[in-house]
Amino acid sequence: MVCSRTDWKGEYVLDDKLKIKWCKPTELIPGRNETELKKQILSYINDSQTIGFAVLLSYSLLIIFAVCCIHWCNTEEPKKLSQEEECL
Repeated sequence: MVCSRTDWKGEYVLDDKLKIKWCKPTELIPGRNETELKKQILSYINDSQTIGFAVLLSYSLLIIFAVCCIHWCNTEEPKKLSQEEECL
């Protein structure tokens, strides 16, 4: 996802210092240095993770809500026995 959001052609490589994979440009980009590009990639990674966690939280809450609704709908109040049934 990260390389697809960049405005340069690049390859996905591991940065030993930052311990992350980033989209290293295959050609020099005038006016932009490698540090600036890494910061931009880190921002994209952060955005991607935030969106992923939000989607995960949404699905989790949806599943919890669905399970609770199913549980509450399937629980019936115990029937009160009439006096005749109690005697039997």
